[in-house]
Amino acid sequence: MFRNSALVAGSLAVADAKQALVFIGATGDNALRENGVWQGLFEAFAGGEFEDGVGIHVAMNTPHTEAELKSDVMETLAPLYADLQKNAGWSCNTADGDCSPEKLYSNVQVDIHAGRDSCAQTDHMSPSLADYEKITMYLSIPPKYFGNWVECGIKSWGDRVHAAAEKPFGVSTEEATQLHQTFADGGLTDDKLHLVDHWLSFFMNKNLPVFRKLVE
Repeated sequence: MFRNSALVAGSLAVADAKQALVFIGATGDNALRENGVWQGLFEAFAGGEFEDGVGIHVAMNTPHTEAELKSDVMETLAPLYADLQKNAGWSCNTADGDCSPEKLYSNVQVDIHAGRDSCAQTDHMSPSLADYEKITMYLSIPPKYFGNWVECGIKSWGDRVHAAAEKPFGVSTEEATQLHQTFADGGLTDDKLHLVDHWLSFFMNKNLPVFRKLVE
């Protein structure tokens, strides 16, 4: 059901994982709402898309706490999991057959930083990301902060960095061009930038049951 499962498919933080998803903005409305990022990650996880191992690393700032994050994530995933279990056409496709929200969350690594220094936080996260071949920064934050996070990520983690973003790119071609330039100025090349329009994808998710009937 999730619009961006192709961008973020894979999220189990296992020891031999080669790809990491660094989730920035994990406590925001877009992350926790119905059909939001956490629900999308869960559906991809339950669909067995993470069996090769992709680590979820959450970057947060104080005064947020890990207990708060876990509570919020469980609150948004529990109703979805209950609904999926009632669906006769749904099945759990993980290797061990455990698709509980708790199983997904048990593999999340959280980094909580005091202050708003993005580069200090990406530096602090470097040891936990050392073994990954590809690091995708999922930017569920206001667009004005995209460039700074990408620049800091590249400085700390090198050319392994990709960026995925879904916010609206302004209200004009000029604003979109300026926003795109912030990625380029941060050192990100176009082949490592993955975009989806926030409101268009929300409409697609909302109407997916109708689309599915048409396809069937």
